Amino acid sequence: MLPLHYTSKPAHKHSSSYSLDTSSHSPSAPLLSPADNSEHSHPPSYPPSSPPSRSSTPPSPSSATSPRRLLSRLRASPTLLLRILLLIALPLLIWRTAKYYLEADKNPRPWRTFCQDQPAFDHARADALDPVTVLVGVMSTSGADAAERRMVVRDTWARGVRYGGGSNVQVVFVLGEPVEDEAGHRARLEAELYKDIIFLPLPENMNSGKTWAFFRWASTSPPLLIHPARLTSRTLSPSFPLPPSSSLQQLTPHPAQYVVKADDDTFLLPRELERHLRLTPRALSYWGYKVKHKWMGGEGYALSRDLVDWVAEDERVYAMRMGPEDQRTADWVRAHPRAREVTWTDERCWIYDHPEAGTVYSHGFLYPSEVARIRSAPSASLPASARPWAEQTSSSVWHWAYPSIPVGWQRPYRPAGLAGLSTRERVEALVEGSWLSYAVDGREGSGVNETRGERMEGRENGGTVIVHSVKKHEWFLDAALAFEDEY
Repeated sequence: MLPLHYTSKPAHKHSSSYSLDTSSHSPSAPLLSPADNSEHSHPPSYPPSSPPSRSSTPPSPSSATSPRRLLSRLRASPTLLLRILLLIALPLLIWRTAKYYLEADKNPRPWRTFCQDQPAFDHARADALDPVTVLVGVMSTSGADAAERRMVVRDTWARGVRYGGGSNVQVVFVLGEPVEDEAGHRARLEAELYKDIIFLPLPENMNSGKTWAFFRWASTSPPLLIHPARLTSRTLSPSFPLPPSSSLQQLTPHPAQYVVKADDDTFLLPRELERHLRLTPRALSYWGYKVKHKWMGGEGYALSRDLVDWVAEDERVYAMRMGPEDQRTADWVRAHPRAREVTWTDERCWIYDHPEAGTVYSHGFLYPSEVARIRSAPSASLPASARPWAEQTSSSVWHWAYPSIPVGWQRPYRPAGLAGLSTRERVEALVEGSWLSYAVDGREGSGVNETRGERMEGRENGGTVIVHSVKKHEWFLDAALAFEDEY
């Protein structure tokens, strides 16, 4: 607010100055001559309804700090500028340093060692077992970006496993109660059109009971409608189209034997998921990527039906529903009356982050042939502590310890040599161990040039199950092209 200026008309031309009469001064007399201070002898008065007038002249730039004046002062005083920059940079430096040292996951995970330690997939046993039924809940929201993400998921990995479509693996999108706005209205329209969205009776959230509410819904929801061919053929892909003669009248109800919670930035391969779950126990089973040997990562984990039913009804579980959802799920499993009998199946070889995500869990798209080469390496016979781990950085072990796709702590994937490559070649450069994954970045080693059949070792399955941290829509398309014959 501009300052108020009080003005009054002087009585005469000298009334703005004071005269001091020292000759006739007495203790009771005023120091100022009344004659010379006639208009200052009393404070100005005006009616309450008549505020003092404002000066019509704005303050001059010289009387206030203007941006131009401040800039001129900074140019004239480099020391002042340096102090301001230090005051800004110091908190940022402290925050960045604290974040680095408090971050537990700074180095790439030793995923090659994980693959060496994990037993090879038992194809013979999987072929001898009947297919299992799986319900996958993809956590989503009613936002515009989430709606686009759902469409990308429907068009890629969930294309043949939509809810109610007859497959033995079926996918639903899990939302909280939509608010009354444009995005909420769109989510309701989408649910009505695609019939693959469920709305839970709670506000949208991540770690405030949404996962528990989903498991409770899964426990009480109607059985999956599945085509009989999905339950009798041990080699038919869950996403493989049904014969044209099939109709919805042939679908029969079957409860889901496993319930999977997945994030919406997860690219999941339904055929591989079903095959891997087929090898786990049908009861007291907990499957996923074990983080810090304590819980299964929230990108995608499965509970057997009996655990889901218990989670939905147990009062202790209800009291523990708040907090980091993947960690809370592990707490629920540990609270089970038969917790010691629960089988924890750790799938750390075939679950990883997207190669372009740049996280410590990232590496190239993985195929069985590359894992076979890893398992046949000389170091595979050594104890885990004696093998070259990802934390080592010497050039002699770089090609072993690190993936051929360069990643690091918060370091995005930026290859140097993608210019001039075709779309297919760019995707090929994201395949772990491929010759292009080495060539585009000038890394040590030569990689291998294989066909898809050679990479899959002559089989239709046995590879990647989940790719996580798919943060961009185009990354879904990368993965879809890399695994286009496998989901």
